[in-house]
Amino acid sequence: MYNISVEKAPGCIFEISPMSIKRDWMDATSENHAYRCFPVTQANVVGYSLSCKEDIEFIWDGTNDQTPDHIEIVSAPEGTYGGRGQSSVSFHTGLIFRTEENVSLLVMPVPNQFIDGVQGFTTILSTSVLEPALPYAWKITKANEIITIPANTPIASIIPINLTNIQDTN
Repeated sequence: MYNISVEKAPGCIFEISPMSIKRDWMDATSENHAYRCFPVTQANVVGYSLSCKEDIEFIWDGTNDQTPDHIEIVSAPEGTYGGRGQSSVSFHTGLIFRTEENVSLLVMPVPNQFIDGVQGFTTILSTSVLEPALPYAWKITKANEIITIPANTPIASIIPINLTNIQDTN
């Protein structure tokens, strides 16, 4: 068991909660058949989900280089940034994680959730030394269309890990 605390910066509209087994596409399968696959449902509930209380909307013009101004943020929380280039958009979540030494956060796309037009990056953050709020970024994969992520949709999965234990595995 890891000791983790999460503090919300003033004005933070991001939420963290235990992962849910539910996925829209699984609900749409005949007789909810997808839920009968234990490996899939087990992956759905590992870790915590990160979501935003507001809709997130943006559009990318299709230019994939290091220059800014190719992403228009239509609607998103303060701190959302589309000027980093390479068809990516980043979020400053306002969630500050504190963990014990040697605990990191694996931050990744939500398992078995598919959002048309975007793909979350997979990152590992050393939260025992990370001072600012948790950042997260997506790669936009669909150009010239408004991408809408409805409020309260999980946008990332957060799993505490110990890299030392993983690297010492034989």
